[in-house]
Amino acid sequence: MQIIIYLTAYFLVVSSLANDIIDESIDMDKNTQEMAEIHGYPCENYTAVTLDGYILRLFRIPGHRNESLEEAKKHKRQPVILQHGLVDSSDMFLVNEEPALGYLLADAGFDVWIPNLRGNKYSKMHQTLKVTSEEFWNFSIDEVIKYDIKAIFTRVIEITKFDQVFYAGHSMGGGTFIAAASRDPKFYGRYAKGYVGLAPSTRSLHSLYLLRLAFYTKFFTTFQRLGMHEIFNFDKNVRNFFSYFCDCFPDICSQILSLLADQQPEYDNTKKYKVFFNHYPSGTSTHQIIHIMQQSAHYGYYEYQRSPIDPLIEYDFTKFPPEVPVAIYAGAADLLVSVIDTRWLRDKLKPLNVVKEYKEYIGYGHLTFILPGKYYDPYYDTLAFFKRYK
Repeated sequence: MQIIIYLTAYFLVVSSLANDIIDESIDMDKNTQEMAEIHGYPCENYTAVTLDGYILRLFRIPGHRNESLEEAKKHKRQPVILQHGLVDSSDMFLVNEEPALGYLLADAGFDVWIPNLRGNKYSKMHQTLKVTSEEFWNFSIDEVIKYDIKAIFTRVIEITKFDQVFYAGHSMGGGTFIAAASRDPKFYGRYAKGYVGLAPSTRSLHSLYLLRLAFYTKFFTTFQRLGMHEIFNFDKNVRNFFSYFCDCFPDICSQILSLLADQQPEYDNTKKYKVFFNHYPSGTSTHQIIHIMQQSAHYGYYEYQRSPIDPLIEYDFTKFPPEVPVAIYAGAADLLVSVIDTRWLRDKLKPLNVVKEYKEYIGYGHLTFILPGKYYDPYYDTLAFFKRYK
């Protein structure tokens, strides 16, 4: 009799877990456009072609919730670019939904553009190169700085007919803009209306010790020598495994994240782990990962060293265009982009008088900027900053 009772209880538990898995979020296995449309937002997508031939996918939310695409496109709304970080994608600006930064800005009257950088799941295209070739993956963060950001700006301006565009970038998406604008201040001084860095990744000297360990042990260089030129492009089944695992055991996932990215994961929206890991990671080149590792070993922000004998060439942030107002938002509990390094970035830009706002948020880790669950100050501060300079 006891065996029957135990078996009945076991199957009830399994059945309950199975029902939870079947009851998937409506954002599961959807692309950025499908996610926006399911939540009632008008959305479309475009491509932008870089000067070196990469074809980038850009998603656009031109209007507010429950507005048709046709109606939304009748209105002239200030465009804003939301740029994802390393091994990430446009999905991340819509995942949280409580609120999501993309939806918040769209409802506030902005024309929201969410591009994808070369090599992620949406931007694995080239005019001449095959994605299976080694040459396709022969890019670092330098190519994003030199080509991708400018191609995105050019395309948004071409479509919207606006003279200037706002830009907000998370992590690498924030750092690449600072470097790009410092390399070409004439272009970005003309076309960038304002910039917000959400835990912008530049110098990484005080980042998680695992980054430095990976650099000094040449962990990812070994992957490259073994012919792995693309990395973190997980199979859908692998992503779904992590997705369901974190949905069933959020406390375990929080503990793991507390070692890798967020010192205080209780500030993250654990209810959205299932959706987050269904969309993340989105892949990139091994060169980009190694480039990030290299930044953790230096006192500045440098170009990629393909060989140990290559000279160290630093991006000169003192050349950043003085016309562009800057806001920098840092997480006090961020293990990947330390507040010490963020303050270094602030101080580098301070003599130019461009940093109009700098804030550090208690409890915020690196993931919290994408998946906030406790308070949303950086999102509302971003909105307020753009409205101030609109």
